[in-house]
Parts: sequence; C-alpha cells; structure tokens
Amino acid sequence: MESDTAGGTTLEVAILAEHGSERLTTVVTGQADGVTVATSVDDRPMPDRHYLAPRRVEADLLAETIEDSESHAISAEAMAMASALVGHPLPDHPARRAGGPAERPAAPVRGGVAA
Repeated sequence: MESDTAGGTTLEVAILAEHGSERLTTVVTGQADGVTVATSVDDRPMPDRHYLAPRRVEADLLAETIEDSESHAISAEAMAMASALVGHPLPDHPARRAGGPAERPAAPVRGGVAA
C-alpha cells in the first residue's frame, strides 16, 4: 500500500488507551532526525521524549529484512511465503511439498503486478 502523502511530510500517530476512568494518550511525531513522543496520563502531560533514529525508505527496510531474515523467524517466514505466493517457493518451504504454488506455473507479470 502506498501513501498519498507527499515525501518529507511530518507524520503523526496518536494512541489512546483507556481503562475504567484512567486514560493514557501518546502522540508520536516523526521528524528528520528521529521521533518525538508526547504522553499524558489522565490529561497530565509527561515530559516529551525524543528518540534519534534516521528516516528509512522502503527499499532500505526491505534490504535489511532480506539480509537479516535468519535472526527473525517471522521475517524469514514472511519472505518465504511471499516467494511461494508469486510461484517460486523456496526448496524447503511447505508450499513446495504440499503441491502449492510451486506446482502451478507463475502468473504472467505485467507492469510489476502479477496478472
């Protein structure tokens, strides 16, 4: 899914948690050099926290996931399933053994999207 938001736009995520009469509100705002987290408990503001982290683009995140998938089981399984879904399961993936997508010809690709 691709965002309609222009590149360089500051994004913000608000999280609200309520339990009985207690309320926790957190707002995470992305910035060029990291994120700022503003929190309040029962409408009493807590000190803001700033976490330094460089912005990353999808290509960098995908490359990191591919390179480091062995240390994260869920990443490895997601990559293996993605490969199986496009008709190229890994040799040891259950889809190959169960007559899954490996047994069917891959769908033709037109404009980067499987037909």
